[in-house]
Amino acid sequence: MRQTGVLTNAAWAALDEVYPKLPDTHAIAKDIESHILHLGLKTLIPVQTNMIWIDITSAGLQNQWFGDEASKRGIRWGHDGRVVIHHQICSEAVKILKETIEFVVEKHKSGGYGQSLASETHGYGTLKQ
Repeated sequence: MRQTGVLTNAAWAALDEVYPKLPDTHAIAKDIESHILHLGLKTLIPVQTNMIWIDITSAGLQNQWFGDEASKRGIRWGHDGRVVIHHQICSEAVKILKETIEFVVEKHKSGGYGQSLASETHGYGTLKQ
């Protein structure tokens, strides 16, 4: 390999800046999981890292609803109910994410989305670039 210093610097940055923040990032993901469970939703697997997979299908929700609402609030939303917590996330973003999830759940419960999941196609969330 040529010019391996570039790769070495990236590895050092990851070890120095990212690795020490992983426990906090995982704790944030667990906190979001608790909020999701409190809303009556389920996760597909227990949260152990910085990734959360919300079981939106069994709740009759659509990923597109989350994507649209997240986009309006300036946050990114993954596909199929997947949420990944970045090591540089701020508490305000976590608050907005929780509010977005809660908004979609409450809007769905009040009939705000009209049709059920069974009669619509399962779409992907809107991601801001």
